[in-house]
Amino acid sequence: MHLILHLGPPKTGSTSIQRALWRGGEQLQAAGCHHYRGRKPSEWSLHFLYSPHKTKLPPVLRRHFDSVAEATAWSEGCWDLLQQEVTEKRPDVTIVSSEHFANMADPAGFIDRICDGFDEVTLIAYARDPVALYVSEVDELIRGGRRFRDLPQVHGFHYNAVHNIRRFEELVGRDNLILRNFD
Repeated sequence: MHLILHLGPPKTGSTSIQRALWRGGEQLQAAGCHHYRGRKPSEWSLHFLYSPHKTKLPPVLRRHFDSVAEATAWSEGCWDLLQQEVTEKRPDVTIVSSEHFANMADPAGFIDRICDGFDEVTLIAYARDPVALYVSEVDELIRGGRRFRDLPQVHGFHYNAVHNIRRFEELVGRDNLILRNFD
């Protein structure tokens, strides 16, 4: 079985890709392709166990869970759900997508676990020009009500996406990574 893993990262059209996958679920299924949706908040469902948030829940997860232990149990359950869905449906291709995958604390553990259930793994990621990314992030923060004094400054802006994607490339090999320029 083949897994297509969409890594995101943030601000590279991930949300649009995920919405298209959700809307096209029936058509994908008819074509022998399974889109793993997870359990809400689904973008964290497989990511959490390998995230840097093992000691303190991020705000989005605090709305759903009272403790790291509770979130960890939920994420383990999501991994079980993925395995169950793939075992029952036996799709030719499974697609999993999250913008959070690109920023994992333990990508090696994540890839090891993913590879246990699939014969072939293809990673798809998008990179973005750092200047365009900075402008997009600042624009989003302003629209969200952030005050000017609280905006990230250019000299303090860090662009880790390409470095993080390279970590995945080292794990799965260059032939199994499709990297596209968002711009």
